[in-house]
Amino acid sequence: DEKLSIISPKPQTTRKNVKGILNDENKQIIFLDTPGFVQARYELHEKMLEYIRNSLEDSDIVLFVTDANNFPTDYDLEILHFLKKVKVPKFAIINKTDLVNRDIVKEKIEILSKENFDKIMQISAKEENIRETILKTVEYFLPFHPPFYATDEMSDLPMKFFVQELIRE
Repeated sequence: DEKLSIISPKPQTTRKNVKGILNDENKQIIFLDTPGFVQARYELHEKMLEYIRNSLEDSDIVLFVTDANNFPTDYDLEILHFLKKVKVPKFAIINKTDLVNRDIVKEKIEILSKENFDKIMQISAKEENIRETILKTVEYFLPFHPPFYATDEMSDLPMKFFVQELIRE
């Protein structure tokens, strides 16, 4: 219930991995917001791609979140190709389905069904219970192990990082 990543329609808003740690009495789930996939043209892009590659190697589940209005972009197609090599459970989440007609959503699902996803979900992030639906799906596929972080932590990044990001937003 806390904002950890800044949001902007501009590309490359997220420049490094941002961990969000969800704790309750039964589980700890660590979400990792990675930079968007870009063609590397300079050193910052290379570093952002390195964050993505490293996070995929360390993840237990991958959530591929895309926008129903814009999917598939060239970048979406590149990341889908990249995800074919990933051996953990993968979920495609088509967001903003409330903003397009059902035929367009069906078309997006048809494209994604040709990929190797364990589950394809169509959502509107504005829906009341969508968070719980996604969490139950993620929780089902997560391996059991002791918590990695203290149960009162929300991220592994310092407060200074979040202040800088809010100013940048």
